Amino acid sequence: VWLSISPAFPVDPTLWANASGYPYRSTDGGLTWEPFDIGDGTWLDETVRLAPNPNYPTDPTVSLLDYATVEWSPLPADLLYSPTLLASSGPVVLLGTTHGLHRSTDGGTTWETANVGLPVASVRQVAVDSVGSLYATVGARLFRFPPGGTRWDAVGTVPGEYGYVLDLAAAGGEDGPSILLISTHDGPFISRDGGAAWEPLAGEG
Repeated sequence: VWLSISPAFPVDPTLWANASGYPYRSTDGGLTWEPFDIGDGTWLDETVRLAPNPNYPTDPTVSLLDYATVEWSPLPADLLYSPTLLASSGPVVLLGTTHGLHRSTDGGTTWETANVGLPVASVRQVAVDSVGSLYATVGARLFRFPPGGTRWDAVGTVPGEYGYVLDLAAAGGEDGPSILLISTHDGPFISRDGGAAWEPLAGEG
């Protein structure tokens, strides 16, 4: 599937997709899709992307763009292998693959590896707090990569009988330790001191 997004998103929530040669359009941000008549029949070459005019929706025309003409950001060769995660905060972007973690501090224009200090190279749960600190879990262990740092530092362990984190989120960090949220097989937990101590999130449901 080749996916395109309105230049005015999210004010204009229009999306287009070429799904195995058939054009579709969504006008509600991807919640629902309908076949899209581009005026040249209903079937497209599978490598064609539906590209909206840069002034869309003022100029609602949609062009057919061959994938070979798309301008790609320069990416390390390792990023071609099985992406496992994507986390971002402002211009800081972290992308994980089966060949390791990569970090960009300029919105994806340039990349650098970010694996030093981790016990394994492939990490699936990573979050970025508001000041750019990276947090990652490897099994039951939590690691932190500080802004401008050069390596991951072990913070501690995560709670739960199995020590397996299903999801990880981070926030804050401007005026004190980051607030971390994790979901595990034993339920959700919160840390208000950057991962040093955890408590279960109480509540019905």
